[in-house]
Amino acid sequence: ETVSAALKKARFWTLGMYISLALLGLAFVFWIVVMIFLRQELSHIKESLASLKTKESTAVASRDDGFVPNPDYAYPDGYQTRSVVAQVAIIRESFPELGSFDENLATKQVPTGAEANFAMPKWYKIHENYGKAVEMVLEAAHLTHRGKNLAHGGFSDFELGEWILLPNVRTEKLRMKLCTEQWRYDIVVVPAQFGARYAGKSAVEVREKLAENEFAFGAFELAVYLLTHPERLRSRRDAGLIAAGEDCGFAGESGFSLVPSLCQKGTMKLFLPHLKHNSFAAFGSPSCFLSE
Repeated sequence: ETVSAALKKARFWTLGMYISLALLGLAFVFWIVVMIFLRQELSHIKESLASLKTKESTAVASRDDGFVPNPDYAYPDGYQTRSVVAQVAIIRESFPELGSFDENLATKQVPTGAEANFAMPKWYKIHENYGKAVEMVLEAAHLTHRGKNLAHGGFSDFELGEWILLPNVRTEKLRMKLCTEQWRYDIVVVPAQFGARYAGKSAVEVREKLAENEFAFGAFELAVYLLTHPERLRSRRDAGLIAAGEDCGFAGESGFSLVPSLCQKGTMKLFLPHLKHNSFAAFGSPSCFLSE
């Protein structure tokens, strides 16, 4: 009996041990499942937080910059902003008398809102008359219209000299500040964006949204950009450009309700007036950024 009782007790403890091991095994499996679940949930939480942070940053950037880029505005396929060195080489092909540029600025990282560094001659280094300087750059860009050098849309009988170009106070002030800061050079280097920032905005709207250190392109900057990046306009589907930093009108007419613009029509690149209160999804306004 004593032996029988001992065997029963041994069987009981063995069964208890097996049950304990089974429970421990189940607990271990449960622990693994819980850890996998928690890990997945943690990953989802991190992704959600990252997404929320991105949206919040975008919202803050939009409020700080005063703009939300238009996703429907696109540059032509294959278009890419050239390096400053390449831009300068193109400019000097037409204006070999122009001197140096600040090579240190050529590779400097651009600020938020800008796309790339832009090489721009000082207009008075090309001609003492602003309108003539614009015309000379447009001619260098090979704008043709039925055998003529310059095209003015429906106003082909007008020469650029009969256009009254009037840079707004902001553009004139910051443009001259830029030239003064880089006083040693004939060609200045400045961060710029080339239309997407203010896509679908009228010239009036653009002027209201400019950052403190930002000025919109005038006719001269627009002409230089087309000279260094002729592939920017290749077909009528390509987004047009507005010089929101400058008003224009015609000799003998009162008021300045127009701004210069560039667009493609067939095989012609047209430099024509654009109503400054009008906004079109297919037009954008480039701008430059000075260092703060």
